[in-house]
Amino acid sequence: MRVVWLVLALSLTGCKKKQQATPQEKPPPASPTRASRPQHRPTQKKTVGITPERRRTYWTHLREGRRLAREGRWVDAIASFEAAVRVIPSDGMALGELGWAAFHTGKYEKARAANARAALMAVEPGVKAAALYNLGRTVEAMGDREEAALCYSRSLHLRPSETVAKRLAKLGTRDPRPGIGLERPQAACGSAGDPRGLCPCLEKWARKKAEMVLDPDEVTCNPALKSADRVRVAKVAVGAGRHIETYFFVLARQADGWSVLGNLAYMLFYYFPYCYTIEELKLGTFKLDTLGGRRILRVETELTRDDGPDPKSGKEIDVRERTQTVCVVPKDVKQPVACPLHVPFHRHSHRRQLDSVSDEGTQNWVKGAEATWETRLDVKLAADGTVKITLAGGKKEPWVDAYLGAHKLF
Repeated sequence: MRVVWLVLALSLTGCKKKQQATPQEKPPPASPTRASRPQHRPTQKKTVGITPERRRTYWTHLREGRRLAREGRWVDAIASFEAAVRVIPSDGMALGELGWAAFHTGKYEKARAANARAALMAVEPGVKAAALYNLGRTVEAMGDREEAALCYSRSLHLRPSETVAKRLAKLGTRDPRPGIGLERPQAACGSAGDPRGLCPCLEKWARKKAEMVLDPDEVTCNPALKSADRVRVAKVAVGAGRHIETYFFVLARQADGWSVLGNLAYMLFYYFPYCYTIEELKLGTFKLDTLGGRRILRVETELTRDDGPDPKSGKEIDVRERTQTVCVVPKDVKQPVACPLHVPFHRHSHRRQLDSVSDEGTQNWVKGAEATWETRLDVKLAADGTVKITLAGGKKEPWVDAYLGAHKLF
């Protein structure tokens, strides 16, 4: 996806219930199966803002903060946005406003933390895209142009914007997402004689990346989750218990040794009292093939995202996305491995609106507000290295335009 790491992915964004748990229960297993999820859902009494009074208090602080921001009173605006966040801690909109206000006062560390959490927690693509743009502006001001470019690129993937596109172009850096290919790696790890030699660098990068939103008390690296000749998939997980972020990288053996070729996927597990996001990634097809006399590696992944209802609006959106990646893998090690195709070809979305919750924890959903839609792309590879992508059916979402048409893989 992106989609999103999605883009961000991450992305904590909602709240669901279970009937027997209490806020003091022990953390759920780090990787629960979909069938076991209901037993990890806390009672609904404190979800979704919960009371109308709590929601009104939130909006009072948010509107006051926006008024102060329009007047350029950024310090006062920060106080109002912080008050809104205290009312609904997992709201991406209030966190994004807080990050933007902190950015304007030069409090970049505060801005980075708030915007990173906003991008992680936001349910609505537009809110997540805005948070990523705010985060990009912040890290750009802190001197990290590569990270800023990645934030802008992911923001554009979620929501086309002339402002964001101009900001990305102005950076003058390489686009982290060249064409329709695999996203370039953020971790600059150089090369190593063995895939395991890349783990210390990847672990250090993941730890630093996660420090914005969690205490990275545990980091693990598996440099060979999947293997095929000159290509490996590395899995790096940071965090433990209630909050784990997992990154999947494509490693390739090039002429000078093993290196990180690109970012394959991102997976989030976030569970706190009343709120959670659970993502599961399945690595499906992973096999060498031939195309036009060239050797290619076909990779297919499926990412399932399960959010609880948004704590402010009650809206719940769950997504299942399948992505196809194609890497060109020459037999001659002197010729570089490249992954020029990385496209989400099937996305299924489900939305519903929470109305109320009984004292027993039963969720009542708004009748007529439930909706299901999907986007399907047809991806055809030709022997001359051309790939043609068309809309096969479903809804044409904004992110689709970047993929449609004919592209050259080699």
